[in-house]
Amino acid sequence: MGGETEDEDDSVSTKTDRPVKKKMKRSTYFNNDWMKNDNYSTWLKQTPGDPLYATCSVCSVKILVTKKDKITVTELTATYHGVRHGHSYLSTDCGNKDNAKIFSDSDIATKMSCGRTKSEALVENVLAPLSQQRLAAELQKAHYFAVCSDASNAGHTKLFPYTVQYFCASEGVKYGLLDFYDDSNESSEAIIKQIVSITENNGLSVSQISAYGADNASVNYGRHNSVFQKLREANPQIVKGNCKRHIINNTIKAANCVFSAGGCDVEAFVLKVYSEFRCSAKKVELLKDFCEFTNTKYREILRHVPTCWLSLLPAIQRILECWPALKSYFVSLGKEDCPSIIWTFVCGASDAENVDCTVAECILAFMHNVIQEFKFDTY
Repeated sequence: MGGETEDEDDSVSTKTDRPVKKKMKRSTYFNNDWMKNDNYSTWLKQTPGDPLYATCSVCSVKILVTKKDKITVTELTATYHGVRHGHSYLSTDCGNKDNAKIFSDSDIATKMSCGRTKSEALVENVLAPLSQQRLAAELQKAHYFAVCSDASNAGHTKLFPYTVQYFCASEGVKYGLLDFYDDSNESSEAIIKQIVSITENNGLSVSQISAYGADNASVNYGRHNSVFQKLREANPQIVKGNCKRHIINNTIKAANCVFSAGGCDVEAFVLKVYSEFRCSAKKVELLKDFCEFTNTKYREILRHVPTCWLSLLPAIQRILECWPALKSYFVSLGKEDCPSIIWTFVCGASDAENVDCTVAECILAFMHNVIQEFKFDTY
């Protein structure tokens, strides 16, 4: 480390008029060896004309190198740890306060002051820009990369991620989040404008985008005036990376529509079975009794979300695992108290309660078998 300087403050008077000297502040000169360290070389640089200061290239702030820098590094590390593991700012704040009590003999832990507001500021003004800068540098070396984006609602805010996939010669295929923005306008013009703006602001070019990935909505892959068509105008070599799982889901839903026309809607049946036991502890206890009676292991009925197609297969499979107990439970209710869609699967169109296997039950097993053929983890 470079040489040290000592600055002695002027003396101050106390009530007894005795001069008391304040503690001397110790500073260090900028050490060029720091630039050889990968932890510092990407963001730290020497301040021209002032050897006692360093400058952060990310936020352009001058840093006086003292012992307080260790506290700053510790606060940044704790904040990064919270972000890396998905902790809330409140959790990070609570953890820092606990560390000050647990490690009370540590000068650094006791002097940390990184609450929710400061943690948020460190993430937004230091960590996020540094991460974005490093990712942009890697993309420039990779030359070509794929862009993936989709809209999701968080309350009344519509959020768009700008994620990338690229190849690194030393590490293979890598993924990264280059930007994350909110925009109430979900039109193709607004999306393409944001993609071009983010790409160029990070020193990249639209011609480097090798593929565009999103869901199969018409705004993304329509034949006319879609995001993909606009990107193709700027880069004719771009590849379509639409969601194959969505196509498979549409195929399954089309098949289910054929069955629903005959009164055997599998998706409606799965939703109805879940709603039967969702909020009733008494019904769940009765089902457990039927599981014990039929020598079936009780397992919780899973929820299927129509907009989340990957949940249909696990929901059907769980129903089939508990089918002997479920069938006995609904038969015990009788046709008048049992929902009509469930009665169709349990006893069919007849009023008899001792039907071994209905057509709807066969369709349920058939749908389960067909969906398994389209194993989503292979796409």
